[in-house]
Amino acid sequence: MTFKSLPGRKKQPTMPVTWFYKSGVLMVTYPRPRQAAETAESNDWLEPADRDRLLRQRALHAAQVGDFKFALQSFNRLLERNPSSAADYNNRGLVHFQCGQLASALADYNQAIHHDPYLANVYNNRANYYAALGELHLSVEDYEEAIRLDPVNVRAWINQGITFREMDLYDQALQNFEQALQINRHTDGMENQLLLECHIHAEQAGRTIWPGIGTMRLRSITRRSIC
Repeated sequence: MTFKSLPGRKKQPTMPVTWFYKSGVLMVTYPRPRQAAETAESNDWLEPADRDRLLRQRALHAAQVGDFKFALQSFNRLLERNPSSAADYNNRGLVHFQCGQLASALADYNQAIHHDPYLANVYNNRANYYAALGELHLSVEDYEEAIRLDPVNVRAWINQGITFREMDLYDQALQNFEQALQINRHTDGMENQLLLECHIHAEQAGRTIWPGIGTMRLRSITRRSIC
């Protein structure tokens, strides 16, 4: 049996697509995000929810590779369709934060929390915003809330540990890094595990042998946001 192309629709070249699971969610990545941008609204044959899901994945990938314009346009479109989507507010806030638009990032994080006060990742991301402004105590509070909502949120444990270190609270920082390492041992994040081990050993060495060397060695781990 042969199939003919639909009239008026040009045959598109095959694009390599990678499918993988992240936290139980099916992800799609496109190695050419700008082509994805050009065809973002060409999937009228999909159900609205599937079309939004595909656009959301394209937007996330675009943000990861630095195509912030397409990412923002996509999240704007998604929020027009889904004005109470906490996840989309959180993700748009991440893009604003990456662009240095801090006020817009905070507004989106607050909207995300308004629509879903139990979304742990948005507290982690808002904490990163406070840390960027030097509001370390507010940052610690938001990391604490992220951990309370999701006790195995290894990124929040690490980020809070970094903040404790910047506040010269080395014992608390070390406890956070050790807790993150314990959690990470039950995942497949071997690279993060090695970095955490370096974090712990450097922190211990910095306090007990060569004061200050821990801070110099720990720059390899920085705060990260979560989509």
